[in-house]
Amino acid sequence: MTEAPGAKMLKVVGVLMVIFGALGIIGGIMTLPAISLTVATLAALGISLSAGAYTVSVLIGIVSAVVLLIAGIMGIKNAADVSKAGTLKSLGIICVILTVINSVVGFIVLSALGVGAMAIVSLIFGLVLPILYILGASKNAA
Repeated sequence: MTEAPGAKMLKVVGVLMVIFGALGIIGGIMTLPAISLTVATLAALGISLSAGAYTVSVLIGIVSAVVLLIAGIMGIKNAADVSKAGTLKSLGIICVILTVINSVVGFIVLSALGVGAMAIVSLIFGLVLPILYILGASKNAA
């Protein structure tokens, strides 16, 4: 029995997605309690940042990380199952959408700090794994 064409790619990318998803969840959860302190510190420096916008940005990041983690686990588990290619492809597309949303909100928040370009860099790097995941799933669908 031959391995599914995209199995190796899905396994490797899936492992990376699990790692980065877990790190994103941990980082987001650790950031939540510090939001008010961060906003107060920036205010003392004369920089205006909305605590609400920052909170929304962090929560979107946590949701994105959870979906990334789930997609990674599903990719590892179903890498060799060509019948799951459509499901995996859909998960990859959801990851792309959430990455774009997270980057747009991040751009708005970071622009208040004068470093909005960081969100663009984050978007570019953030899209690499979901796009490779979609490519791996697409190889299995072919």
